[in-house]
Amino acid sequence: MLVAKEKFIESGIPFHVVGLMGDKLYIQLDTSQETNSLVSSQSISSNLNVPVMVEYGDGVKRGACSSTHDDCDPEQGGIEITIKKSSTTGNSCSLSMPMKKSGVSGFLTAGHCFTGYSETVYQPTTSNPSIGYSSSSWREYGNNLDCDCAWIKDISATPQQNGIWVYSGSYWVITGTSVPASGDQAMLRGQHNNNGIWYQSNSIDMTNVSISQGGIITTGTMGFPSPFQGGDSGGAVFYNGKYMGIAVAEANVSGVDHTFFIPWDHVNSSISGLGL
Repeated sequence: MLVAKEKFIESGIPFHVVGLMGDKLYIQLDTSQETNSLVSSQSISSNLNVPVMVEYGDGVKRGACSSTHDDCDPEQGGIEITIKKSSTTGNSCSLSMPMKKSGVSGFLTAGHCFTGYSETVYQPTTSNPSIGYSSSSWREYGNNLDCDCAWIKDISATPQQNGIWVYSGSYWVITGTSVPASGDQAMLRGQHNNNGIWYQSNSIDMTNVSISQGGIITTGTMGFPSPFQGGDSGGAVFYNGKYMGIAVAEANVSGVDHTFFIPWDHVNSSISGLGL
């Protein structure tokens, strides 16, 4: 890494070591193109003697959120939220992605994070100001309750950004959505999952799985090897700048922990009018 750092310093180009993407070290360079041989993937791989994937441009940017458990301004995907009714202490989940619905600002999360309507959403905990409120017009499980997903109207003055928290003070830029397929790479960002800068993507190896959460049976979910802890429900599944869906469950499959998520096309067909 020291050799690579020296080469980056020589080139005068700012960089971020983002983490692992499959079997490659993922490095993001703040430049629009390969300006010289010092910053080429081949050169970096040769210097480090490890496979490297280099992204050119603004894949990772600086932000104001120090951790997923911080009072984040602006709101980003993967950060902690708490859903509370007056008679409960609160249910901890993760914000999946800031998302507009028919032009109205809001955010996606898992539907089973809620026990019903008239619940207030806080970020990160109930000691912080509320950012949303579930009502019959704002909280949606989709057609015939077949999608463990919810869109919540944002009622706070906190700005939002098309980004997913990556590490202290930085976020991945999300440029669009993607309909995932078997074999595609995927990553999870929940409030607990892989805290720190080292991330591991894996191939989607399970499709068309039925998941039951909170009395809601969602068909067509997908799974990939990834650690998942309580509170990661609602987290963002994404890869290479594209948002792919909502994390809803985990299970051990043949000795390997898997994260299961609702793919974007299912979310989008269940909740009308969504868009970044």
